[in-house]
Amino acid sequence: DDLAELQPYTTTSARKPQLSEGRVAQKCPFFFHTITEDKPAITIELSERREIDWIVIQNRTDSHFERARDLCFCLHDTPSFASDPIYPIMITDGFINGSMELSITPALRRVGKYLTILSSRKTKLHLASISVLSSSKPSETAAHH
Repeated sequence: DDLAELQPYTTTSARKPQLSEGRVAQKCPFFFHTITEDKPAITIELSERREIDWIVIQNRTDSHFERARDLCFCLHDTPSFASDPIYPIMITDGFINGSMELSITPALRRVGKYLTILSSRKTKLHLASISVLSSSKPSETAAHH
């Protein structure tokens, strides 16, 4: 199951107001766009609190691919995160030079209702799609935690 598809998101800033919140969907060249800021981020309210297997990100498709370097993710149970652990997103040379658009990161069955993807540097953040994949069922997540 893709727990992010068509789910609501918010960003830390936006190049245009209509891009600061909305629903997650694949859109080329991007479906959201922040301004230049320290640690720009997008937070997605997932459809359910579940164990997450994979986070699949499609980079912006037209230009400025290198802005997606140094990405991290955090799974948390409230709309904002503070002390929750942050983990690196797997970024390849192809992802930041435009020759390979997808980043596939194992989430190692970490659990959360919200996913935040952020850059660890001062930049603009814009991605074409984000998928959050889970093979667990809600009852399995509740039983293990």
